[in-house]
Amino acid sequence: MTLLEKNAKANPTKWYPKLVSDFIHKKYTADAETALINNYLADPSEYTEKYAEYQAYRAECKARAKEICGIG
Repeated sequence: MTLLEKNAKANPTKWYPKLVSDFIHKKYTADAETALINNYLADPSEYTEKYAEYQAYRAECKARAKEICGIG
């Protein structure tokens, strides 16, 4: 078990959101994530596919973080 896994399991409330954010930001910068969300809200028909890809990736990140934290 890595130190990160040990810490995450000991305090999942603290580590879960950090892990999700870190995983998401390995693929999307914070600026790119904000732009994608805002573009989708402004014109859903033009950004449906990109937003769906983002949401699928986000779900993967959340599942991975839950697994590491031992929750869910």
